[in-house]
Amino acid sequence: MSRATCAAICAALCALLFGPQARAADLYSATVPVADQSAEERDAALRNALSTVLVRVTGDRQINSWGDTEPLLANARALVQRYGYERVPATETEPVGLKLIASFDGQAVQREIRQYGLPLWGGQRPEHLLWVALRDDGQPRALIDQTTADERVPIMREVAQERGLPISFPLLDLQDRRQLNFADVWGGFSENVAIASQRYSAQQTVTAAIGQEGGLWVGRWTLLDGNQVQDSWIITEQSLEDVLAQGVHSLADRQAARLATRSAGYVQTVKVRVRDVFDLYDYGRVLNAFKELNAVKAVLVSEVAQEEIQLRLRFEGDAGTLQRAISLNRMLEAVRSDISTDPFGRPQGADQFSYRLVR
Repeated sequence: MSRATCAAICAALCALLFGPQARAADLYSATVPVADQSAEERDAALRNALSTVLVRVTGDRQINSWGDTEPLLANARALVQRYGYERVPATETEPVGLKLIASFDGQAVQREIRQYGLPLWGGQRPEHLLWVALRDDGQPRALIDQTTADERVPIMREVAQERGLPISFPLLDLQDRRQLNFADVWGGFSENVAIASQRYSAQQTVTAAIGQEGGLWVGRWTLLDGNQVQDSWIITEQSLEDVLAQGVHSLADRQAARLATRSAGYVQTVKVRVRDVFDLYDYGRVLNAFKELNAVKAVLVSEVAQEEIQLRLRFEGDAGTLQRAISLNRMLEAVRSDISTDPFGRPQGADQFSYRLVR
């Protein structure tokens, strides 16, 4: 590799390393109803808005129930970046209302979360493709698509937005219907679901079979990794809306438990080797992939060789959580995982992660 090429690579790497880091800004915004624009009402609303943000960013629905977040909530005014008011139009049953829209400083909120040892599930979140088989006695049984989702299961989008969980629904066009039908999703035929999901860019696939049994609504949910079942759960509720809402809440809970990091008070380092890196574009893809991981504090380039790059990642949390987060990025395929850890999840010796860049 020539000196000129190496210099160009180093310049590109530095731009990527020290450039602005992307984050999901909407994770740190919330809307709450208010009675008026008084200072007292505003302060209470900012506290409630931050409470909503903390649930979203920690991934824990009960995070505000134990008192752990009280110092943060009391500091809501210092953490807010901007806020404003918006009038809510009157309806047949409700008069004109008012709501406060607040956006908080994401970096400051993350700092506080780490300081108090709370879990942090940042902006690096997998997209979930939802195959929902709905058997509703009042309407024809159906697979839910992008169009019918707003009509038949709007609560799923509402809860996903509340939890900061990226979701999407399939097109259910001719190509989808050739590969998958209602019975495949209802019966849990994961291989057929995996084949139909390949055309979509979602990192995770979820199936839900929803119907009535014995007077109750029952939802059977499955999280797939390829065609393998990664997790499954059953939700039973009195209403269709509740079974849909709790199913999405449970998905967010489970993903946060897998992917959220909790500061252990120290930063660890692990070596990473990525093969099949052929040009500057590939280098950029690799570095951005690691920079966007929630736990990663710094990405350091150790060596640039022909068709390979070696990195050192400085990260918080345990190595297992880091590996799970990396595995969600479909462009990085594990070649070998030589990592060994001590009982506290800290890497030992000169072990390293090895990956191949997928095109």
